[in-house]
Amino acid sequence: MKSLWVSEACLVTDTHAMKSLWVSEACLVADTHAMESLWVSETCFVADTHAMESLWVSETCFVADTHAMKSLWV
Repeated sequence: MKSLWVSEACLVTDTHAMKSLWVSEACLVADTHAMESLWVSETCFVADTHAMESLWVSETCFVADTHAMKSLWV
């Protein structure tokens, strides 16, 4: 991944440069590398983000290899 829409108004063109991420309106992750778990939806909780092999980041964008997203474990 070279770019990622993190919201309707925010496009990150270099995910490797990302150091923080809003995962919800109330939750800011200051260090994405330190993330060990994440709610990816209201009903789906990922306990070990490093074990994830794929992820829908939007309704139309599927990341087949999250390990290739070196700066953003989601």
